[in-house]
Amino acid sequence: MVCCRDLTPKADHSSLVNSPIAFPAASAIDPPRAVRGMRDRFGLDMRKYRHVCQTGSEVAELYDFDQISTPVLEYASVFERTLGDESDIVGKELYTFTDKSDSRITMRPEGTAGIARALITNNLTRALPQKFYYYGPMFRHERPQKGRFRQFEQFGVELFGYNHPSSDVEVIDMAWTFLQRLGLGGVVKLEINSLGDQDTRKRYKALLTEFLMDNVMGLSEDSTRRLRTNPLRVLDSKNPLDQDSIARAPLLTTHLTPFSRSRFDNVLAGLDACAIPYVVNPRLVRGLDYYEETVFEFVYSGKEEELGAQQATVLAGGRYDKLVEVMSGKRESASGVGWAAGVDRLALLLPPALVPEPIPAITIVVVPSDDPILLPRLVNIALRVASRLRREHGLPTVVRYFEPERSQRLDRIVKRVADGGGKFMGFVNKDVMERGEGEWISIKNLKNHRQEVMRVEEVAKWINRSGGDSGDDGGIIGGGGGD
Repeated sequence: MVCCRDLTPKADHSSLVNSPIAFPAASAIDPPRAVRGMRDRFGLDMRKYRHVCQTGSEVAELYDFDQISTPVLEYASVFERTLGDESDIVGKELYTFTDKSDSRITMRPEGTAGIARALITNNLTRALPQKFYYYGPMFRHERPQKGRFRQFEQFGVELFGYNHPSSDVEVIDMAWTFLQRLGLGGVVKLEINSLGDQDTRKRYKALLTEFLMDNVMGLSEDSTRRLRTNPLRVLDSKNPLDQDSIARAPLLTTHLTPFSRSRFDNVLAGLDACAIPYVVNPRLVRGLDYYEETVFEFVYSGKEEELGAQQATVLAGGRYDKLVEVMSGKRESASGVGWAAGVDRLALLLPPALVPEPIPAITIVVVPSDDPILLPRLVNIALRVASRLRREHGLPTVVRYFEPERSQRLDRIVKRVADGGGKFMGFVNKDVMERGEGEWISIKNLKNHRQEVMRVEEVAKWINRSGGDSGDDGGIIGGGGGD
């Protein structure tokens, strides 16, 4: 075998090896921050989010709805084709970009269109009805303010395959149950309206256009533009310049066809039968093109400063019988009705007392030892006991370690755990080890200061019995968060 010597000139890196690497001064680096309109979620805020979504999931499953998850990214046409070219969402708020394959991609601004796309993609229209609930992040490039973010969370439900008025009542009843379970039934009101069928809207658009043309000088720039493309959108304007014209505009409900009038009356009768209070708001329209017939909103009726006047709607929805047909190019058809709730807004309204506290963890501490051989054994025993309490008994457990360089004292750790809301602590020492490694533990109730040495399998029963004796809410369930 002939070896060839590499004759490539070698670079001289000796100066780099001996020279210190120059990092920018700490003061020259801007601290990282979240993108405007986006935020981190943790602590009480995270617990509120989880509580809202968990409550919604439990309620939806009472109505036999299944969970669905769709991609955050969709082809832009999914939304542009269905939400309406003149809607604020499509015109101003979409996060749309061209990817490396030259496809136009949009970060979903709402959930309904993506779920309708999933219905078509997966041939679910062949097995109607389909009942779904979902939750997750949505994205709109809006001006951030209280209760409004550019990344926001929604919980929603969609029912495909039923056109009967009772399906409208079912989803509204679900929304009402959801809000009541969150403890918000007394601070929201249901507003409902009918947009009618296609014949209704065709006649009404002509009448509304004539009225608005006579009052065009008092309209905002956006509403003047909408007047030429979709005059119904003027009624959804929040611009103060438009409110006088909106208040004087003819009412859509007085122009419903006999079919739509009868259908709406049946929906209201169903709400009465379910004892759901409501107000018919003839000015209510929804901001998306796919809505028809029944539309509704649950509006916060408490103090305006808690959400802001523009963010008073906490849950809204309606019927969309042509959505799947429009999206599929008339190859598929499925009547639909649903709603979505703003999780961020609901979380703002939830008093901390209504949010379940996390189950307090048992904090296991290794009692300090000067024996360098004994201490590692005690640490491993603590790890084993903690693992058994979690796996075998379902008890939240954490292990606290002594760090010699910090000169920690046992009594200070106990006080810190108690001050942080902890209710129980476990101690591992030489005595526990000699009884059986990983089999025994010394447990202390921080409320009544009772302490006993016991087998690991006895801990759960002792905690519930001891917790009840302490005069608090009983056992490990409830109570404050651990350290």
